[in-house]
Amino acid sequence: QVSVARTDAPVPLFIEKVSYRYPNQPSPVFRGIEVTVEPGEVLCVIGHSAMGKTTFSRLVSGLISPRSGKVRLGDVDVSRLQQHSARRDIGHLPQSVILFQGTVRQNIARMGDGSIRQVIRAAKLAGVHETILKLPEGYDTEIEDNEPLLSAGQRKKVAIARAYYGSPPLIVMDEPVPHLDEPARLALYSAISRLKRRGT
Repeated sequence: QVSVARTDAPVPLFIEKVSYRYPNQPSPVFRGIEVTVEPGEVLCVIGHSAMGKTTFSRLVSGLISPRSGKVRLGDVDVSRLQQHSARRDIGHLPQSVILFQGTVRQNIARMGDGSIRQVIRAAKLAGVHETILKLPEGYDTEIEDNEPLLSAGQRKKVAIARAYYGSPPLIVMDEPVPHLDEPARLALYSAISRLKRRGT
């Protein structure tokens, strides 16, 4: 199993001359991007729709591979982390939130059994712990697509908690703010500050 070593010294993210082009497209989405993000730093990518922000977030998360160049977390290629089920090293919030068939606890723990202590820690960081406690079975409440017990904003907060789960050294969020009310936005900004101090 490939994994980033968990030490007292957090590791940087290296984006090394990364280019990407979709199949059957004549020109690349971007070419030769080179950035180093140090532990405790936040990289914000902004721009108009269809400019490649989601593609970039998927590359950094290791969900897709660049046409050229590399994305590394420390010494490890992020695509290898995904391939070898070492996803605990990368927290990812996609643009379109998906909750899976299972309990709230399982969803936060990335569909594993998961440490309830870490699940609760992630939920508190995301500002959704109190909401979960009010559900019929708390963290053991089953999530049903056809009978949603959670609003769009609450579902997003569960997905944010999933990104935080296990204190990964790298967290990638694609459009984290939409569907969040003002208290949830403040919780997000507070969590980012705490994660930065931790060296995430």
